[in-house]
Amino acid sequence: MLPKDKLLVVAGALSGEKIPQLWRMNPDGSARLRLTHEKLPCRQPRWSGDATSILYALDTGKTNTTTGESVLTWMRCAPDGSKRTPASAPETGSPILKLEIESNSDLVTGFRAPGGPLRKLLLSPAAEKFWDETGISGGALNLIALPGTTAFVLATQLAGGNREGKWHTALKVEIATGRAEPWGEYGYSGFCVSPNNRQFVTCFNRLVDRKEEHAVCIGSMDAPRNLKRILTSPELIFADWCGGKRV
Repeated sequence: MLPKDKLLVVAGALSGEKIPQLWRMNPDGSARLRLTHEKLPCRQPRWSGDATSILYALDTGKTNTTTGESVLTWMRCAPDGSKRTPASAPETGSPILKLEIESNSDLVTGFRAPGGPLRKLLLSPAAEKFWDETGISGGALNLIALPGTTAFVLATQLAGGNREGKWHTALKVEIATGRAEPWGEYGYSGFCVSPNNRQFVTCFNRLVDRKEEHAVCIGSMDAPRNLKRILTSPELIFADWCGGKRV
């Protein structure tokens, strides 16, 4: 039985290999175990709910001419990398918090519990500035409850870029009042919350000496801007928490 909340699975080039592979490790980056020796880059790994298998994608290098997205082949393996079998693509969306989102012209305006009254989104000055600069799009929304609070995190679409590379911004929204404050930033891979809802893992990219570097970072749900970088890769990198909730 694997120790949930003690293990990450990472897809990345971590030890000099040219093709990103699947790795299992502790949340601090220690005890790394290589799981795959694929000929195509590994992407988007995620643990099964019972921690008995890992779903991951192989990047074929082809592009869907309709959507512009990469064509992926999905695989499943055991936690030790054995028993590789073809698999179906995972379902999208987040069942973490059951709230209905109201939007206007693809911008979020409010929310409601199923069958409940509409609660307007009340933006603080800092959140209003974010709204004015980027819009808060409903195109890629995910919600997650904050432990020990009556608030949730509203994870939005790509908001911009800085020295650390591309990033997304999330808002903390009080359910009782609808008041929204900036919560934190996360990377291109979204983020996965630990089973106890206290930490999350995300991946960023940045330029180092004019070369692109990708990093896996661990953050705290109550201090999400204090991210700890645990490992880096020259290629795209993805991470998932055993027993966690993906956003």
